[in-house]
Order: sequence, then structure tokens, then C-alpha cells
Amino acid sequence: MRHQKAGRKFSRNPAQRAALLRQLAISMIIEERMTTTEAKAKTLRGVVEKLITIAREDSPHHRR
Repeated sequence: MRHQKAGRKFSRNPAQRAALLRQLAISMIIEERMTTTEAKAKTLRGVVEKLITIAREDSPHHRR
């Protein structure tokens, strides 16, 4: 049973999922718009918000 399991798999293995989210995040930040499914967009929201939070802190470590 799959009770209480958080996150979406998108029918991909973990490496493919990470690559998908990485590319979607890059597209979102650089292009500022994109066309994707609602489920992928909802998952991507958390990834991009974390990147924005990290980028706000002005330090050499966070700029890398």
C-alpha cells in the first residue's frame, strides 16, 4: 500500500526525476515562463522557492 507517501514519481527513476526538475527549474528561472503539466508545476514550485531563498542571501557560497 502507498499510504502516507509524499512526492510525485512521474514514472521516472530518481536520477531522471532529478534531471527533469533541474531542467524545469532552469527553464523557469531563465525564461520566466514555461509550458508543463499542473503536477510537474506543483512539484517544481518547492524547488524554485528554495533556490530563490538561497539566492537572496548575498554570500560567495550562495552565489555558486
